Amino acid sequence: LGGLSFPHLTSDREATRRTFLDVVDRFADLVVERDVPLDETLYERMIGRRFRVVREKARVAATVDRLERMEAQVRERILGKRIPLVLYHADMRSKHIQVQPDGRVLGYLDWGTSERSFLPYVDVMHMVTHQRKHEDGGPVGEPWRILRDITIPLSLPNLVGAGLFAFMLSYSEFLFALFITTSSDRRTLPVLLGSLSTNTDVSWGLLMASITIGIIPTLFLAIPVWRFMIRGLTAGGVK
Repeated sequence: LGGLSFPHLTSDREATRRTFLDVVDRFADLVVERDVPLDETLYERMIGRRFRVVREKARVAATVDRLERMEAQVRERILGKRIPLVLYHADMRSKHIQVQPDGRVLGYLDWGTSERSFLPYVDVMHMVTHQRKHEDGGPVGEPWRILRDITIPLSLPNLVGAGLFAFMLSYSEFLFALFITTSSDRRTLPVLLGSLSTNTDVSWGLLMASITIGIIPTLFLAIPVWRFMIRGLTAGGVK
């Protein structure tokens, strides 16, 4: 298919406008069924199962709550309505559109994930959303919002688990600390306790008490964040 890929024209406002209008007009003509009642079966096939998949993947409780409220509103508004069904591309984005230099559409690529029927204009919304993500005039604070609300909450168990595990390894490290400490006032606790155990005059009760005290910092850190450590260490596990 000749022509240009649509991203090559996004700097031309008028050509971009013509492309969007062309997409809307052409995808509105892809009707396969004109007047279909949206009953429970059709709702579950087209909408309900998609909400369920997203909820199962969501790991933030607030996101799950919002998805549940959103689905309740969608169900209330459209269940029982009579709607047209259209051929569904399912992966509509700018790179899958071939256009002429003036913005007129020549054709649409990559129909490998298409479905025979779906709700109208969803492909157009996919295209607009994808284009919005890549435009230069997007909100400046959006990356920070994503970092604060999505990336950090999802990464927190992994970070806490890795940090606690690293602390426990370094806190109990013996051999390296033994080689680099040259005086008694610079020895780490494991090295100091190890040197005391070789003393023939050592008080074993005092040594055991010292070991118990040495464990306390690790316990104070491990107990409150143990659940984060378990989630972090098993986050990459495969069932």
